[in-house]
Amino acid sequence: MKRFFIKSAVFAAVTLSVFSFFSCKDLFNMQIPKSVSVATDAEYNVNLGTMKYSLSDTLSTSAITEQMQDSLGNSMQLYNYIQDDDANTEKDESDILSYVLHYPVYEVPIDIGSYLDDLDFDNVFSSADFGFNFDQTISVPSVSGTSSTPIGLDFMDEFKETIDENLSANSFTIDTCYEPGIKQELESSHGSISIVSEAEKIYYKTGSAIEITFEKTDSNACTEGFVFEGMGFLSSDGTSSDLGGSDWVSVKDGGTIVIPLDNAEGLPSQFYVCLKGKSSGGDLGTAHSYKVNIGLADGSDLLRVENIKKHSADFGIDPVAFQMEVSTSEMEGLFNSATISDGNIELSTSPISGWSGVDTEIEFNFAGNTISGSDITDGPSAATTLFDKVADISGTVITPSSTAIEIGGTVTVEVYGATIDFTTDVSSLEINYAYEISELSDVEIDLTSDKYSSIQTSYSLSTDGSGNSIELTDQLTQYVKTISFGTQSGSSYYKHDSSGSLDTSTEAEGLGFKFTLVNTLDTDDLTINVVSNVMNYNLSKSLSQTSESGESQTWVQYPTVDFATLDSTQTNYVDFSFEFASTTITLNTLTLGQDYKLALTFEEMLYDWDSVTLNTDGTAIDGENSLDSFDLSSLLDGLSLDSDSIKNINIAALPVFFYAQKPTSSNSSLTDILNALSISGNISIDYTTTDSSGNASSDSIYVLGSSTEDANLSFMSDTVPWPDDVSTVIASDQTAALIAEEGTTYDSDVIPYITEGNTDKYSFTTDLADVINAYPESMTFKYSLGLGATDSDTVIYSAMLSDVSSGSSESTTSDTSIKIDMAIVLSFNLELKGDIVVDIMSFYKDDWATSDEDLLSRDSASTYEKYAEYCDAIDSFAMYYRIDNEVFNGLDFKAGIDDSYTGIQKEIDLSEGKLNTLSFSSREIEKILTTYPFHPSITMTLTGGTESSPKDLTMSRKQMDSEDGAYLGASVKLKLDLSNRAYINIWGED
Repeated sequence: MKRFFIKSAVFAAVTLSVFSFFSCKDLFNMQIPKSVSVATDAEYNVNLGTMKYSLSDTLSTSAITEQMQDSLGNSMQLYNYIQDDDANTEKDESDILSYVLHYPVYEVPIDIGSYLDDLDFDNVFSSADFGFNFDQTISVPSVSGTSSTPIGLDFMDEFKETIDENLSANSFTIDTCYEPGIKQELESSHGSISIVSEAEKIYYKTGSAIEITFEKTDSNACTEGFVFEGMGFLSSDGTSSDLGGSDWVSVKDGGTIVIPLDNAEGLPSQFYVCLKGKSSGGDLGTAHSYKVNIGLADGSDLLRVENIKKHSADFGIDPVAFQMEVSTSEMEGLFNSATISDGNIELSTSPISGWSGVDTEIEFNFAGNTISGSDITDGPSAATTLFDKVADISGTVITPSSTAIEIGGTVTVEVYGATIDFTTDVSSLEINYAYEISELSDVEIDLTSDKYSSIQTSYSLSTDGSGNSIELTDQLTQYVKTISFGTQSGSSYYKHDSSGSLDTSTEAEGLGFKFTLVNTLDTDDLTINVVSNVMNYNLSKSLSQTSESGESQTWVQYPTVDFATLDSTQTNYVDFSFEFASTTITLNTLTLGQDYKLALTFEEMLYDWDSVTLNTDGTAIDGENSLDSFDLSSLLDGLSLDSDSIKNINIAALPVFFYAQKPTSSNSSLTDILNALSISGNISIDYTTTDSSGNASSDSIYVLGSSTEDANLSFMSDTVPWPDDVSTVIASDQTAALIAEEGTTYDSDVIPYITEGNTDKYSFTTDLADVINAYPESMTFKYSLGLGATDSDTVIYSAMLSDVSSGSSESTTSDTSIKIDMAIVLSFNLELKGDIVVDIMSFYKDDWATSDEDLLSRDSASTYEKYAEYCDAIDSFAMYYRIDNEVFNGLDFKAGIDDSYTGIQKEIDLSEGKLNTLSFSSREIEKILTTYPFHPSITMTLTGGTESSPKDLTMSRKQMDSEDGAYLGASVKLKLDLSNRAYINIWGED
């Protein structure tokens, strides 16, 4: 079963849009059944609900404020206004939606400090856009290194071998040794062996000895009773045994004579080894033979030698070369060049005892320079090591690069005349060499290096209106000639007192900046130049060294700023620039292995002005403010009316009040100055309109003076007490008492100032209704005003302003200004001078009038037959509706449907508040469903009056303020009569 009613519902929904006559987009609370099936001969009724078009988002205080601020800026304020009800009229004036708009249009500064506040220095300099806030950590790497190389000093074997070779060379044989055959003992001396060593004295370890071994080489047995003994001794002269000797030892069958060498007194450089023998008994004629070997006993080692008489080279001890590389690649970019102020190369051995008299000759080379003489000194362990020598490399200039610095040299050890204790193992003795650079001086740094990427070496405020621009207000450049930030007396700067006399007890704080500086670098070379041509500022600030936590610093000068040199016809900007005087700086010292910090953080801007000179020669200053958004087309834009119809809507009245005010003061000096000030010129509202033929014309309404003649501006003796809180409702006490809405604050103090009859409560007034009703394309508030006084230059001192007051707390800048404010009373008391015709379908789709789109969303005529079987089932189709209008009082409207394809024309009754009917017969429904496309034109007409007798139309304040909000809408009920047919599905799934 096809779902005929789905497409019919589309038609119904679009028809309902007639009752939403301002926009079909705000349909809500429409209840659509999910599925409906009906039997034969039935009547179907369903409430489709309501649809509403809300005006709260269009005409509310917040909506109008946002629209106005787009044109007038944030200084504009909008208050809700409740008028008193006039008993003489049928209208309820207290229910007419009304507002009071307050807008400062002109101001001449007196308190320059507040204007400087408004320049927003602090926000600009504290923002991320301010490129001269920086925090740079400088990590200086350590530069040190160690290495070692063996030193060949194991020459104990040289001594041992010399002695052993001498002894071995004196080994001998006894070819024939006869047994004496007698009891008498025969003694003989073999002679002596001369031992010459390379030291004045030699000491052997305990147990060291010379062994003289007898080996019997014949085969004859020794006769019984045969005695053959030998002994040895050491002699300093070859005869005496003054250096010790052995006992007698039997050697007839072989044996070993042991001569101790561990003489506590040591052995001289030359001594003798002597051998004696004795024999007796035996058988005369029996002969024997022996081999006698002389040498050092196993385990014999030197203990110490004194006063060596041989040079190192004779021992085969050659000079030892050493070499290292110092890497400076990590410091590339950290500095360009530097002089080493604390650095050394140290060569030493591990601790060694019992060695003395050893001379060391060391040659150092560093970075291609030879280090010698007094630059080489003993190191801290010189007394406990073979040597410890330190070469001072300070004074050497280094340039970091990827190429390492070469360290090299040789060590020559001379043992001649030395005493060597061989108990110390020197077989693995090494030369240890190390380098360290601890501190640099005259360190040249390039702040543009990547190592200092956090530092921006220069920065300037933008002067083209972009992000970090600080624009000088027109009031400053047009009315202020000069600003002085202090007067010098002696070496200090002072301010004037309230009488205008220089007060040397009050020091001026000047113009400048407060920064937090952290600078742990040791330099006198960091200077920042701060320059501003506009502010006549030229400061060179040397950055002193601080602690790691930093310190607050004040950078000030005391300029006289001359705005008279600026071109007041163009936009002017503050042009502060910050720049390091040089990006190449020199540090006095730099400790390696340490972190340094250079950081600058803006705290606040200082501008303690002393005096301002106003331009009071009467020269006219021109200015203007756009009022383009303040017209009915803009205010009623949310109603979605076309541009031709909306021009039939007029506003009954639009009074505008102007208030010229100047400060008051109890200071007599300032009072005299203020009383002498005057303003003259002209003020106009200029607007441009276009007639029905497209011809544009311009006109002006002068509210002060004329196009040919200036007029003096009358200052008020009073000031307007505008509420600080814009949510305050302006109403008389009587009206506020009648309404007394909970949570609402009312203020009646402003009422006298927006009442035309109170001429002493405003400077001048006009009614802009005629201008607004002309629907201008543009509208501008223009002034040409000159500030005058007795003298062409008027000087005001800041001390005079301590007791100045002004009633307008919502001025663009301060309460200490000469200013003109305006107030516009906007009341939605409208007049219709003709009908307003609305093409409803244009709100459904912008190009509906020029398209041939099918309202039922069918693709083509081929879909006709899909609906044919249902056409006969419907006798009639009707919608019952009631129009709800909770905003416009006295609104009548009607609507019509005209479709050229089907020929259907319908008048729609839109009488407010009663149940209305829109019916379609079965024949009309068939035409709609079987004609392609169904493309109706739906129009709505709001019935108005005439040019001479317009119809009143007011918007309801009460409904706008109600909890439900203000809306227009319709309540709709649908009725469908079916003929006697079989069961069919009307809505939803089969």
